[in-house]
Amino acid sequence: MNLQIMKSLFTVLVLLIFIKVNSQVTFTQSIGFKYFIGSEKIKTVNTDDSGFIYSITENNYNPYSVLFSPRINVLQFEEHSTLSVGTHAAIGIVTYTEATRNINLVIDFPIVAEYNFGVTSNPDNESSFGFYLGGGYGLHKSAVFDKLLTGPIAAGGIRFLATEDTAIDFHVSYLKGTGDFKNFNLLGIGMQYAFAY
Repeated sequence: MNLQIMKSLFTVLVLLIFIKVNSQVTFTQSIGFKYFIGSEKIKTVNTDDSGFIYSITENNYNPYSVLFSPRINVLQFEEHSTLSVGTHAAIGIVTYTEATRNINLVIDFPIVAEYNFGVTSNPDNESSFGFYLGGGYGLHKSAVFDKLLTGPIAAGGIRFLATEDTAIDFHVSYLKGTGDFKNFNLLGIGMQYAFAY
């Protein structure tokens, strides 16, 4: 195994032990599985080599997709918040205009770790409002491109109770393209409905 990877894993292990010993943090005894279903609009964000944004969606690449966001809570911070691992997977279509309009399938699949606070963070939380913030690595595949778009992704959003037993999630994500797509990034904006709440 690569030495740098071993050092990173060791650092994470030491950090988890430190958190466990020195704060009121518990490893969740139950899986704490939750999922959200909704829709997402993806926009392209073009940047120069320095990362400066100079345009948003000037090339008509605007996928509409169904969003599915399952997660598993792995750490619980008292009753107010949790750390989870999951995805905000999306599948949809895009009409891309060059000489003609073609309909293409789009698949978006990130893996993210997120801090969840407030409503839906865990089954015992009685808050009516909450938020989440995290990051990870994302994959984006479309027939419009010859190659797979990959890169680091940041994700977050706010959640609130719609009724006594249902919650709504407003979601935002930003995928930073790498390699051949280093100046081509994806901004996702969506809304989801909370299940398993």
